[in-house]
Amino acid sequence: MTISPDSESLSHLSLEVLQKQLSTSDRGLSQTEAKKRLLQDGEN
Repeated sequence: MTISPDSESLSHLSLEVLQKQLSTSDRGLSQTEAKKRLLQDGEN
């Protein structure tokens, strides 16, 4: 399952599943994931 911005409804997913799909946690992104996303997507 892939999460995309056009997903109709994410409300049925548990927090654990959603965080796993988004590669994040209660503590936010890991340094590695943050660097990866910055390189891939650029700054906000």
